[in-house]
Amino acid sequence: MLFTGGLGNMSLKLEAQVPSLELCKKLKSFSYPQEGLFWWTNTWDKDEWQVDMYPIIEVMKDGKKRKPVKFIAPTVAEMGEWLPNYVKDDTNYLQIVKSNDGKFWFIQYDNGFGNMETEGKTEANARAKCLIWLVENDYIDFKEIKE
Repeated sequence: MLFTGGLGNMSLKLEAQVPSLELCKKLKSFSYPQEGLFWWTNTWDKDEWQVDMYPIIEVMKDGKKRKPVKFIAPTVAEMGEWLPNYVKDDTNYLQIVKSNDGKFWFIQYDNGFGNMETEGKTEANARAKCLIWLVENDYIDFKEIKE
């Protein structure tokens, strides 16, 4: 699926707007809420994954119904709701930076002396890696209901 908008000739594949399948699996393992608009879905076999709008409830193959394997594919905006502005006693603030050549995104919590940084070829992957770091270091907990 391809989205185009009022940004001239700029277009972005849906797969670039959500984290990779591997990162979505890891987010789920940390209890990231499995609700949203986009999903990585496996409908037929273990190697055939795609990003779909809304989760597929069940599929038919060889006359048999089965539930597909699926993982939420959160958007950049959805993940942004989980990113705190500061960590470590409000001394390390959130920074989101795109590299000068446009090939990488960096998400970091910095106090001016360097601290934590994640990167990804897409902003979605960089944000997912940051969320994973935040959970692993006990700064956020997906089990807490986000209001």
